Order: sequence, then C-alpha cells, then structure tokens
Amino acid sequence: MRRNRTLSPFDRGLVIAVALAVLVLTVFTIGEALAEDAPSDIFGEVIDVRLVNLEVVVTDRQGNRVVGLAPDDFVLKVDGQERSIEFFSEIEGGLARQAATTGDILATPGVEVGKPVGTNYLVFIDDFFPIKRDRDFVLEAIARDLGNLRPEDRMAVVAFDGRRLDMLTSWTGSTTQLERAFRQARGRPADGLQRRVELARLRSSQGLGGFDSVLPNVGLRLGAEERQYAELSSGQVVRLVSAAAASLRSFAAPQGRKVMMILSGGWPFDSTQIASANGNRPVLENYLPRGDEIFKPLADMANLFGYTLYPVDVPGLQYSGPDVQSGGLPTSVASVASGEGQATRNARLNNNAATAPGFPNAGVTASLVAQSSVPALSVEHELQAGIGILARRTGGRTLLNSTRKRALEAVARDTRSYYWLGFNADRQRDDRKHKIEIEVRDPHLKVRARRDFLDLSRNQEANAMVEGSLLFGSGLSSGVLPVKLGSLRRLGRRFVEVPLTVAIPVEMITLLAQADGSVAALELRIAAMDERGNQSEIPVLQLRLEAEKDPSPDGFIRYDTAFKMRRGKHDVVVALFDPVSGRVASNRLEVVP
Repeated sequence: MRRNRTLSPFDRGLVIAVALAVLVLTVFTIGEALAEDAPSDIFGEVIDVRLVNLEVVVTDRQGNRVVGLAPDDFVLKVDGQERSIEFFSEIEGGLARQAATTGDILATPGVEVGKPVGTNYLVFIDDFFPIKRDRDFVLEAIARDLGNLRPEDRMAVVAFDGRRLDMLTSWTGSTTQLERAFRQARGRPADGLQRRVELARLRSSQGLGGFDSVLPNVGLRLGAEERQYAELSSGQVVRLVSAAAASLRSFAAPQGRKVMMILSGGWPFDSTQIASANGNRPVLENYLPRGDEIFKPLADMANLFGYTLYPVDVPGLQYSGPDVQSGGLPTSVASVASGEGQATRNARLNNNAATAPGFPNAGVTASLVAQSSVPALSVEHELQAGIGILARRTGGRTLLNSTRKRALEAVARDTRSYYWLGFNADRQRDDRKHKIEIEVRDPHLKVRARRDFLDLSRNQEANAMVEGSLLFGSGLSSGVLPVKLGSLRRLGRRFVEVPLTVAIPVEMITLLAQADGSVAALELRIAAMDERGNQSEIPVLQLRLEAEKDPSPDGFIRYDTAFKMRRGKHDVVVALFDPVSGRVASNRLEVVP
C-alpha cells in the first residue's frame, strides 16, 4: 500500500501528470477499441474484509501457554469501547478444541472441533539489504526445517531485489516444490555488500575531513553528505516495506491462519540516526520518513488481511562486546559503523589479511572504514527496532540472533496454540485506524495479539493492487486490460508524452440507470517504475461513461488519453477500477523512449 509522501530527487517527476483530455465519454461503438483480442477475465477484486480475526496468545508469568479459557474470560475493546466477541475458537497443538462458548458466540469460520487447522506461511525474502552468506544461511535453515509443516499447511515464497518482486512458488504443501524454490532463492544475487559500501563511504567522509566531519550535527541537523545518505537509506527501506505490503495484498485470499515470515537484511528504523556522526545526539530532520511512519503501511496491511508478521533478522548478532578491535575485519554494518583502531588496521594490511565482506580489497577497506563515535550497539538497535514494530503491532515475534537458525521451527511452534477471536467490523472504508485492545480478566495472565486494524478505502486498496502489479516481474495481470501505446512525442530534453489507447471491457463495468440511459463511473490509474526501481505516485483519472442504451457485454469501449513522464526506460501499469463492483482490470507494458 503506497503512502502519500514527498518524492525523492530520484523519482520526482517520474510521472508528472495524466492528460485530462476527456472526462465524459458517450458509448457509440463496441468491439473496435483495439485490433487484438482481449481476455475476458480481470486482475482481481477489492477484498471486502468485515470479519476481524484476532489470534490471541495467552501466557502465565513464566511464559507458559494457558489453555481452556472461554469467551467470558476475555474483554475486547475497539477504540476504547467494549465489543461483543462474535466468534471464538481455541486451537491447541494445531487442532481445534471444544470451546466453552455461550449465547450467540459461534466458532470461528472454517474451524471444526477436532479437525486440524492449517497455517499459511508467506515467506518474503529481502535480496537488497543482506549479504549473500547471511541470507543463504537462513534460507538453508528454513529448507531443512520444512518437516515442521503439517499436511494441512501451505507456503508461498516471494523475493525482492529492490526493483522486482518474483514469485518463487505460489501456495503449495509440496516439500519438493518448496525445496526447489529455496534452492532458486539461494541462487539469486544479494546486494548487501553495496549497502555496506554506502555506509562506509559516509563514515570515511565523517572521519577523514570535510566540513561535515569538522562541524557534525550543527543545530542537531545533518550535514550535506549525511543528509544524502539518510535520504538514500530511508527511500530504500520504504521500497522494501512497500514490496512486502504488495506481496501480502497479492496473497490475501487463503482461508485459515496466515503468517508472513519477513527475511530482513537490516532495515534501519531511523536512517538519520545512523547517518549522524554522533549517535548520542538526536537529529531533527523531519522531512524524511522514519520509524513507525515507514513501517506502519506493512503492519496496516497485515492487520487488515489477518496476517501475523514474524520478521527474521537475517544478519544476526553483529556486535559481540565493547572492544570491536579484538575481532576480525568488519563483517557487518554495525562493525563498520563503530570503526576500527588504526594500529589494528595497519597490522592486518601488513599481513595481507583477507578482504572484509563488502569491500573490494584490504586497501579499500582501510580507506573506507571511518572513525565514528556512533556506538555499534546503537546501530544494532536501529536495525532491529523497525522489524520489532511489525511484530508487536501484528501479534507476532521478532526472530533475532541465534533464533534465526531455526526460524521456521520457531514460527510453527508459536502458531500451533492460540485463541481465535473475531468480530464483524462496521466498515466505512474511510482509511481510519481503529485501536484494538484484548485483555484477560485474570490480571496474572499476559496477552499477545494484533493492536489495530485499518479501515482501508477502496481507493487505497486499488492503489495497492496497482503497485503489486507493478512490482511483480511478469505481472499478475498481464494482458487483461487491452492497452496500446502510440508514438511518443518529446517534450524538451527531459520528458516525453506517451499517447495511450485503452479498450475498456464492458463486462467489468457496472452501469447504473438514469433518466436518459445508463452511466458508469470509473477510475483510470497509471503507475510507472524506472530501471532503478523508483516508482511514481499513482494519479487517478475519473471517467464517466454514458450510454443511451446498455452496450453488448462482449464488447469494448475505446478511450484515448496521454501521460507525461521523464525520458528513460520504464515499466508502466495501466489499471481500470470500478468502484461499484470493486473489480480491477489492468495491464503492464514497457515504455522505451
């Protein structure tokens, strides 16, 4: 789900505007929109989520799971107001128990007493932040632990390289297919070394001269190079979070318990604090998104569709003590951030020490590793705080340090026993967030559950679907909406105008009767992404289609428009949304000026 945000210099102006040439169309002819045939199916539908499920874990003071509770033992509040629990089931060891329900409380939909309850595991692999060694270690561990899946469980695997989302396998319970997917995942490149070089170059600037290093954080503000790094890093995290949210939306349909394992290579909570030369001073750079502002779109999407998030800290523990000089060459962002003593560096260089991961050779290592006052543990904290938010807000757990070695086993064990509560939300689709509080009447017991849900509007969900189509490499909706590009026209040195013809399938339009015929109100969206993965905002063009009589459902309506974008190769998604039915038809194409 995309957020309204200020575009960075990299994507500002990527798509400047959609030409508003025609807002009202009259239907005259059908079937002559484009020469090629159009498929009859559509990309998908906006999902109307009314039932809010809460997977609730109850423990005693020693952390032991508590079983045998009834609905009356719980208090559910939404926005501070107590609500009735309408659905209730207890799952123990993967089996539905006979719950002591009373009154009109029903079992959670799809749950039968004595029957196993399956779990859907969506695995999101970050190829952008981790180094290959760390990522492959976690992938191999998950592949080894596939035996923890039960016959009723399913898993899907997607990977993101900073630009494209690739589906390595859709939902499957086949161990053979999943092993093949994880082998494919280990064969993919990982870009974490580049992330380390980006940070090390900043530390070099801070430690080896320059105005920024002489007067760091003047007035609690970042220097120019620090600000440039913070903007770069923040944009990278936004991109990863958006991709994870798009993955979740695209796999929102399965019934049953849903969890998402996020294999994070180290997503900074606040890039400005890492960029700062002095980690002990707060930085006042409010124009950059940070913290919860960055991570909440993913948590919101997870809570909306009933996913519990289990982030996995792929790099693991990167700092082993107060004296980083006693260790080997820097092997992590944290050790690079903390710096290394000059004598230690010289000794290693003289001994032709092995190259530190992330750097071309030892000589480059010596020039890039900076003298910084940022404590290594503070960097470690920054790389874990964001994913911690995702776990806490959705009722999951963060798998840190050694637990990443048995990540799948830990998630499977944590999702076998829980209480499944539900209530019907009176959805207004107004993009408001609603606070959820679930308590047990016994004050000695503790509860872990999701904390809120977002009443997502149809407009924002349509945007999320468009972004998902843009990010998935081959496109989940390729060829659905017939679209044809015209001849591009240069607009100066930087921009081009792209003519576009769209064939609107009549079958997806909801026509409403009016005095002199029928009318349909539609929304056309155009989104673009350049070769570096930078995305545009998604402008919305309102269309009003009028007809004196209902057109044939087998035909098409031709619509011509144009949009302006920056020169360069782009992937473009064109999507048509019918707000009445919630259906979306879309297509993806490549534009090469």
